[in-house]
Amino acid sequence: MWVVVDVPDLYLGNLTIYGTVEFDDSSADLAFTLSAEVIWVTGDGRLIAGFVDEGDHFPGDLEITLRGNFTFPERELIAPDGPAVGRKAIGKPGSLSAHISLHFRQLGACVN
Repeated sequence: MWVVVDVPDLYLGNLTIYGTVEFDDSSADLAFTLSAEVIWVTGDGRLIAGFVDEGDHFPGDLEITLRGNFTFPERELIAPDGPAVGRKAIGKPGSLSAHISLHFRQLGACVN
């Protein structure tokens, strides 16, 4: 199954990708936010933002927020067909194709 994301905001729990999830790259005006606790791309799964053969970065904006925390039970940490991936992670024995410009945000202080 191949799914093209064309809605701006996705707020999910644990996201496991068995097929292909591609973010719509038809316009530079598009902006997406994907918020999930843990993202797991299975062995045959694919998460795509842009294509290398098109010679350019993903034209829109894509923000991925990982919300996992230390209160998750251990069973949620084990990926469907692989090792534990942690409480806030993108696990990828499959394919993660992101032809984008990266910008990281760092917390200014620890939160208690």
